[in-house]
Amino acid sequence: GVNYSAGQTIPGGGDVIYAGGNEAFSHSGLDANTTYYYKIFSKLTSTPTWSPGITVDETTQCDVNSTLPYSQNFNASTSLPNCWSIIDNQGNNQVWQFGNHSNGLSGADGNYAFLNSDAYDEGNSQNADLVSPVFDFSGYSSVNLAFKHYFRSYSGSDASLWYSIDAGQNWNQIQQWTTSTTNPSTFNQSVPAVVGKSNVMFKWKYVGSWGYYWDVDDIEITGTEIQTYALVLQANPIAVGAAFTGEGEYVEGSVVNISASTLPGFVFDGWDGNS
Repeated sequence: GVNYSAGQTIPGGGDVIYAGGNEAFSHSGLDANTTYYYKIFSKLTSTPTWSPGITVDETTQCDVNSTLPYSQNFNASTSLPNCWSIIDNQGNNQVWQFGNHSNGLSGADGNYAFLNSDAYDEGNSQNADLVSPVFDFSGYSSVNLAFKHYFRSYSGSDASLWYSIDAGQNWNQIQQWTTSTTNPSTFNQSVPAVVGKSNVMFKWKYVGSWGYYWDVDDIEITGTEIQTYALVLQANPIAVGAAFTGEGEYVEGSVVNISASTLPGFVFDGWDGNS
């Protein structure tokens, strides 16, 4: 057998990240939205001989999106986009897909997201959510959500748009559709409730039983970034060596309290400045 140390490569593939007697190890410096595969071995004898090992894999979380504009047109592939998720509330795997279908969204340039209840045939019901990545809007004074869609209604089916400000723990409805829209239709609306929030998600929910479908495409999130300004205080002449409080970065419209103290032998005369 071979005694391994951290940094060595194991024949057949894989790098040793830890060798020792500790029962716990923290693997840091990982990439976001990446699956890592691990195998843990026990050293059985000093020869050495090793156990067969056990395997496990874990996927790191996605980075939070904090820069706008953000867009998703679903054209990259027919698979779920990175950091998006699907929740199958019905539990029957009749969920959102990516591509296109007959009599679907007009004017689409490539793929779109859709839940086609009609294609699942009689006797089947669907209840599934298409969920966005997490967004940090703490640096924005306004946020706008826009997308193209086509909801073709059938008795009992509905489509709805929701937002969450706590990374999906709780949801609030923005709008619901129970009758067919034009094809295509455009949703374009400011969402004041998510402004300044740091764990925002959106979801598109479809519920139906052998109904028709909901197609969604060209999602775009835009916003107005909060302006920040740097406040720098300085004595004149500099040799005075005054001490100041209140320096820092401030958003537009902030009320700032500043103060100054001088060395012995000097008298504070007043403030002067420009932007």
